Amino acid sequence: MKNIKNTLSVMVVIVMFLTMSFSCEDVFPRISIGIINNSSHDIQYLTTIYEPEGLIYPDTILPLSLSPPFSLSKSNSSSYLDFNMKGRDLFSGIPSDTLSIFIFHPDTLALYDWETIRTDYKILIRYDLSYKDLERLDWKVFYPPNDEMDGIKMFPNE
Repeated sequence: MKNIKNTLSVMVVIVMFLTMSFSCEDVFPRISIGIINNSSHDIQYLTTIYEPEGLIYPDTILPLSLSPPFSLSKSNSSSYLDFNMKGRDLFSGIPSDTLSIFIFHPDTLALYDWETIRTDYKILIRYDLSYKDLERLDWKVFYPPNDEMDGIKMFPNE
């Protein structure tokens, strides 16, 4: 009986040691991009990650269709885009190392059809971010742009 207890104790210690030697990030790598909305109104946003029609920077036209749907960030709050991969892996599939984030006012999306929004480029702002930009920003993007966003490519220029 004493041998069984000793064996179980040793096994528990080994399992604990192995569990502690790996972080969750090693087993389940994940990166999030925070969209920090410091405005008094909600915003909706779309990224080029999804490439619905091969939308890849420097082609910054809006996609032909609305698939996938927009993400929402409530006024004076934050929302996050979660990806089940490391940050560098996220950018490995983007040939230009630039991720575009298009930000819209919800009223624009409600008042106009997508073709009008697309052709008239009715966006609040577009950010063009490199991997280094996002690292410098600690993987957070601010709307409206604040001092931390200095040096970030955006259209229209703020």
